[in-house]
Amino acid sequence: MDETEVGLRSGLSGIYAIQNKGDTVRECGGSFDGSIPRNPGQVCYWAWVLADAGGAIIDQSSGGHRVSHEPLLTVQVAEYAGLINLLETYLIDHAKPGDIFTAFGDSQLVIYQVGGRYAVNAPHLIPLFDRVVDLIKMVKLVIGSPVRIQWVPREQNEVADALSRPS
Repeated sequence: MDETEVGLRSGLSGIYAIQNKGDTVRECGGSFDGSIPRNPGQVCYWAWVLADAGGAIIDQSSGGHRVSHEPLLTVQVAEYAGLINLLETYLIDHAKPGDIFTAFGDSQLVIYQVGGRYAVNAPHLIPLFDRVVDLIKMVKLVIGSPVRIQWVPREQNEVADALSRPS
């Protein structure tokens, strides 16, 4: 299959789209990120941006979590929260049969754990990892194709990165 990259990178760093010659395919991608003022800490922030093949933002969100007890939050918890929220919103509000979906993140740990390259050894990350795996399975059932998870350098994840930082 011939694939031609279209100009989504210039509009949203870290998100790209592919048009297949002769086929009508809805390709969309989402970038996610997380941040924490102090690692570990009591507060973490997350964000995501979802864009269509033309580069238009379909949806975006950001939020945070606060705890007053152990275990404290880590930047990995924030990254997982961004990915979970992206996948949940895509699944509930945007996923359509035939879609091709890629999630982009700048956390090598999260991307490589979800992709099976790294083991999930930290007990506090296991339930988050399990939730991501369940969501990926559900998205795959709806769209009929595998969900791609891809690492990008932080410079290519600027939009989600900026949204994940408290104002």
